[in-house]
Amino acid sequence: MLTKLQVAYDKFGGWLGVLSNIILVGAMLLTVINVLLRRFGTPFAGTSKVVGFSSATLTGLALVYSRSAKPLLRSTLSPPISIGESAQSFWG
Repeated sequence: MLTKLQVAYDKFGGWLGVLSNIILVGAMLLTVINVLLRRFGTPFAGTSKVVGFSSATLTGLALVYSRSAKPLLRSTLSPPISIGESAQSFWG
């Protein structure tokens, strides 16, 4: 039962990751189009609000994705070295 829930959570996190990428690209395109329209004409009204709300939404969705993908939980050094050896090799 728990493995089924884990698989479903991972799939859901993957879809939220895709959705957050779509929102990020949309916010970037809106910003670029707005900058070009300022240069050549009248910009969109409320672009900063839309980009701000999409950034907040993007952050929430990315947190769920990063929890399901677990990129922030594990960090390994290969090969393990001590700080003294690292400083000696750097400074000669």
